[in-house]
Amino acid sequence: MRILVLSDSHGKQYNIFDAIDAEKDVKNIIFLGDGLYDIEKAEKKYSHKNFYKVKGNCDSFVWLDIPASDMREFYGKKIFFTHGHEFNVKFGDAALFNHAAYSGADIILYGHTHSPVTECRNGYHILNPGSIGEKKYAVIDIVNNGIMCILKSL
Repeated sequence: MRILVLSDSHGKQYNIFDAIDAEKDVKNIIFLGDGLYDIEKAEKKYSHKNFYKVKGNCDSFVWLDIPASDMREFYGKKIFFTHGHEFNVKFGDAALFNHAAYSGADIILYGHTHSPVTECRNGYHILNPGSIGEKKYAVIDIVNNGIMCILKSL
């Protein structure tokens, strides 16, 4: 099963639409913040898909009910996802990694830096899709024999 991961649209909602159209078979979409207005438009346009989202440092107080971090289970794997600013990811991912690993996550997602990252560390998959505003995104494939995080560009 494939999951689409997006972050940091910063007003470029059409890039979100293009990524969803490029990954048309994806049912689940995780948005990592900084563009909640944009992802809300996508939720309306693609109402047949499941959206999961967290707020970023540039998202206004309008979304008080949207968490800054969340953890969900997809296809038997726990995914911890956050924008990253609360874990100071621009200065490294140690705090984020420790928190997510302690929480029991299999996959750790973050945005904020606009720099794509895919890494497997101590059995944990770490992924930053980059900025969809800059036409960068990622997909996660969860299959019987493992997890694959794939960075993509529009």
